[in-house]
Amino acid sequence: MGFYDDYIPMPTIDCPTCGMPFAGWQGKDGPCAFFVWRQGDKAPVDQPIADECRLPLEDLQRVRLPRAFAIYPHGCQCSAVWAAIGETDGDERWSVTRIVTSDEARAFADPFSNT
Repeated sequence: MGFYDDYIPMPTIDCPTCGMPFAGWQGKDGPCAFFVWRQGDKAPVDQPIADECRLPLEDLQRVRLPRAFAIYPHGCQCSAVWAAIGETDGDERWSVTRIVTSDEARAFADPFSNT
């Protein structure tokens, strides 16, 4: 199992192909410490791991997302593959979530890729 963070876009995002809401967004561009991020918040809203591994609340409140990050849903009812790019604003809050194709997300993650 790799390290990742969970993400909650607000409002929820529907699949552009079938219209069903996506759920279970995850990404590896953030701190990757099993944090739960909710759009509109500055810091993680949770870290659902064992107490002895969890950051103290005062430390959790200092953690921030990068300026831009890719996130991926577990999917929906169809077999379409989508992703999203999240962005933080000048106040360090996750403010924008833009749905993209998986190819666009890969290009975002690897700007030197030819694909």
